[in-house]
Amino acid sequence: MTNKDLISQYVDTGIGISEYQFNKLSNNDKKTYLRKMEISIKNDYRNLQYYYGELSEETQLAVVKQNGGTIEYMDNPSKEVQLAAVKQDGFAIRFIDNPSEQLKLVAVKRNGGAIVYIDNPSEEVQFAAVKENGLSIKDIKNPSEQLQLFAVQINGNVIYFIKNPSDEVQLEAVKQNGNAIQYIENPSEKVQLEAVKQNSDNIQYIKNPSDRVKALRKELSNIFSWFKKK
Repeated sequence: MTNKDLISQYVDTGIGISEYQFNKLSNNDKKTYLRKMEISIKNDYRNLQYYYGELSEETQLAVVKQNGGTIEYMDNPSKEVQLAAVKQDGFAIRFIDNPSEQLKLVAVKRNGGAIVYIDNPSEEVQFAAVKENGLSIKDIKNPSEQLQLFAVQINGNVIYFIKNPSDEVQLEAVKQNGNAIQYIENPSEKVQLEAVKQNSDNIQYIKNPSDRVKALRKELSNIFSWFKKK
């Protein structure tokens, strides 16, 4: 296959050539191929695998706006490219060396779970991550009491990931979702009552419920039965 044939293979079909084939091209043909492939990449980032040169910043931006994770294959991307990448996919921050505080915030606001790739995140980054996704608290080492409260107020079930939650955190968790009591060891009577108040069936998750809790459950069941008969 001649060099012209290799170039026309892309031009006619839109399919890139292998790096081995690319290296057999003349310098002029390489320039022609790369110019055409760069245009193609802007339309479909998957063609990046067939590009064997340094992309312009304009093309890098076009690519990461399609798929932020492609920044992994770019050498020394500019701050603008980095920002565009994490805006598209927060998890792309794992491919960026020494990301700025701004990048960290943008990343976790896009995908809270991206905090797992951030070393020693600031309190602001932690709260932003949990706000986007309450489950992100599982990836935060030693979350503050304030952060724990914030998390369970968004999703009570995340108390499952909190070690030794305080009574206040437990109470806020069951206020948000009574079912969260199944993840609480030795809940106080106050926490038990709140959970059962929300749904009397939550008593099934309580070991040794107090007499007051049992009485509340019976009272709620009677009320429900009365309404059911009406």
